[in-house]
Amino acid sequence: MTIRTLVLSAFVVGVSTMASGAAPKPTVIPQPEKMELREGTFTFGPKTTIVVAADTCREGEYLAKMLATPTGFDFDLRESSQSGGCTDCVILRIVADKSHLGPEGYELTVSKDRVLVEAPTAAGVFYACQTLRQLLPAAVESECPTVGIVWTVPCVWIEDKPRYSWRGLMLDPGHNFLTKEFTKRYIDVMACYKMNRLHWHLTDMNWAIEIKKYPELTNIEKWTPITNRWRRTYGKCNRGFYTQNDVREIVAYAAKRHVVIIPEIEMPGHSSAALGCYPELACPNWEMKTKPAKRNYWNYRTNYCAGNDKTFEFLENVLSEVIELFPSPLLHIGGDERRGGDWKRCPLCQARIKAEGLKNEDELQSYFVKRIEKFLLSRGRRIIGWTEIVEGGLAPGATLQSWLKPEHAVTAANQGHDVVMSTHGNCYLNYDGGRLSLEKCYSFEPTPPGLIPEAAKHILGLEPCLWGFPQHRHDELVFPRLCAFAEVGWSPKDARDWNNFKTRLKAHGRRLDEIGINYRRDPTVWTK
Repeated sequence: MTIRTLVLSAFVVGVSTMASGAAPKPTVIPQPEKMELREGTFTFGPKTTIVVAADTCREGEYLAKMLATPTGFDFDLRESSQSGGCTDCVILRIVADKSHLGPEGYELTVSKDRVLVEAPTAAGVFYACQTLRQLLPAAVESECPTVGIVWTVPCVWIEDKPRYSWRGLMLDPGHNFLTKEFTKRYIDVMACYKMNRLHWHLTDMNWAIEIKKYPELTNIEKWTPITNRWRRTYGKCNRGFYTQNDVREIVAYAAKRHVVIIPEIEMPGHSSAALGCYPELACPNWEMKTKPAKRNYWNYRTNYCAGNDKTFEFLENVLSEVIELFPSPLLHIGGDERRGGDWKRCPLCQARIKAEGLKNEDELQSYFVKRIEKFLLSRGRRIIGWTEIVEGGLAPGATLQSWLKPEHAVTAANQGHDVVMSTHGNCYLNYDGGRLSLEKCYSFEPTPPGLIPEAAKHILGLEPCLWGFPQHRHDELVFPRLCAFAEVGWSPKDARDWNNFKTRLKAHGRRLDEIGINYRRDPTVWTK
């Protein structure tokens, strides 16, 4: 049976399994690469065992904990390298002969007497557990014990792997602080939809991370004031920061869910909070000319001085502490929207241009980025930055996050640079549903046309971004659009079908309700 036939026959609106014992129809998001619906069901009960090996123990513990509260069952976790003869069990195992599925793929077989998960890595086992989660009734997302539910899943065979390795979401406590509990909640729901990169935009108008060497960075009283224009656009503005212990806790929480957190420390622009605390790092001739009543964000210091060696000393010290907190091989350095006039008027920046034989301020930006890259490479890390880091020449080992025209992504990929696609017209979740509809999100194609296969391999994936809004607005802006992006990033391109996606998504409204996501009831899916 082909995937398209299965789409039409099997992926229809699902309902929670009630005491009647009727099995739900599969409505998995993102859509698996291959799926066969078979006769019968498997039922979880109080005697169901989760069988793990040493290398899948963490995934087994995650699954047992996720199922325990809503079902009321205390699942026995049994470590065994042998699974033959096991019944009423879920078997999680890593096997070498599944390497064709890649580092995140899996095979899931649900039979009447057992569930078997096989994958080449622990990440694949984890994503199989997320598919199993979605095969269960939506009540599995409940935070309290439920009654009247028979915990059945349909008998299926699934072989699945992602299209792209980078399936991200950007959250922005650097403008509007997001609590530790809120961030964990979003990591959980990202995992449900097999998203694996959380881009954490930590600095801008706020400085949302504790740096021991520079305690003034988290002195909120010194940060850039919230301007009237900003309040009119985003409403309530929260200011705060994460202690280093908070960061360690969140990073560990994400790692258990196979989500890598990429921190962003903005430079050379968008640095008003840091410059408010340490103004000596700004260009020395900077002046505030606008009266307080007329000031907006751009009237405050936003650029580090590229001609001041103390700037690089400061940033290297900051990044040294950040490296110790985040195991990600990539660190995001921003690089976007540098206010050009500041450097043009600065005697130190102009002296740097002359001393280094640079042509202009764009090449000074390239010098800045390459100098930071050299430092990070010496510490075993690589940089990722926004489109503007191409100005003056892209740093040799840099990864590009493309938010402007896709032509920049094409150029970078053709030069052998990795690229993450966040084209703002397709991926900026702060745009409302009129400008960025659910259908437009679903139709986004991360790989720009015209790339030769060798260059296309450098398109790592996609990342929708949400800028500036307070956390009480996030749910309605992120969901259900994140579900669409999850499918774009995971499922085969030729298997994506907008009408079929809407059918499956409608069933997921109940699941998002149970998770506690106050998603937008998009009228193309949830009609009256």
